Amino acid sequence: MSKRQSIRGEDTGAANARARGRSLRGKEIAEDSTEVEDVKESLPGRLFATDRFPSERVNTYSTTDFLLCVRDLLNGSVEMGQILDSCFGRLFSLPVRRLLAGKVVQRMLTREVFTKKKYELWAVFGGKPLRFSLVEFGEVTGLPCGEFEEGYSIDYDLKHVNLVKNLKKFFAFQWGREAFQAAIRTMMPGPKVMGKCEDPTGNFCKKLRQKSVRLLGFPHALQLVAFEAIPRLLVQAGGDDSVTLMNFPGKFLPQHAGLNVCDLREAEHDPGLMVQPMMEISGVHEERWGVWDDEKYDKKRRLSGYFKREIMVDGEEHARMVSRVEELGTEVLRLKEVVEKQGRQFEKWKTFMKGKSAAKKFGSV
Repeated sequence: MSKRQSIRGEDTGAANARARGRSLRGKEIAEDSTEVEDVKESLPGRLFATDRFPSERVNTYSTTDFLLCVRDLLNGSVEMGQILDSCFGRLFSLPVRRLLAGKVVQRMLTREVFTKKKYELWAVFGGKPLRFSLVEFGEVTGLPCGEFEEGYSIDYDLKHVNLVKNLKKFFAFQWGREAFQAAIRTMMPGPKVMGKCEDPTGNFCKKLRQKSVRLLGFPHALQLVAFEAIPRLLVQAGGDDSVTLMNFPGKFLPQHAGLNVCDLREAEHDPGLMVQPMMEISGVHEERWGVWDDEKYDKKRRLSGYFKREIMVDGEEHARMVSRVEELGTEVLRLKEVVEKQGRQFEKWKTFMKGKSAAKKFGSV
């Protein structure tokens, strides 16, 4: 065997070894990717892809301006004192800067994830989970969220008006549970009904893409929860909580004075973003406060790690996979240079062969 053949054999062996190495590395990453895909299958999906959210307007069938109207009409009266001492009193203490109309509610709705829960809305803000349930609703509004009386059903008719005849019974009514249930029905995909609603999730996504979204109940509570759970939003809003509905100087809150899409995007991409995922029940309440008898269990919601951007794996595993991907990227670039070099050599060879062929033809003539 000649020296050139020996060297060529060694080069071929080394190339085969490198190819086997690349194949093994690719196999390892493929196996890891399969594991990640298995994790994804066991976790809830999102309504919209990250940073691909619609930004339409939200129409609410409730307004805090009514509270300002009641305040002005009953200012200094005995009746106003009764209201302030009742379950509705805390509403007048709500900070104005947390109630200003903006994009907070709409952006939270578009960040929802799929769950089996009937009375829990889960959103993702900056890769971190946030729950909106009857517990959070009761905590931010102060409205009673205990159980309804036996046999009670939510049908809006004269029975609500008749409650006013007995103020003690009126103030003791579970207004928080009633308002929350009205709101959550319009803030989440509804149930699947054969022949009527075959794709509730698709219908809800279509609704969020419309020019305006209709919400019932007291959807401002979702905004209050967002401000409570995400301190960065308060920084974006500016001001402080000293101005409440009770001491606000105007008769109407200013329109479109809340956080806009740019404010929310800036807060969401803040490296120091902190989100409190859920609220605990504070104070003393009756048994079954904030609880639903017909709520569903959803094991996907309980899995940790989903809401991270690191491909739903722990930090160490993510770093290892990133390192391997970078190695593959370096190898691909090296192979690209080799292929380009071989391409240039091939073009030179073609040019040489064309010249040689032309010279041969010219000589024969």
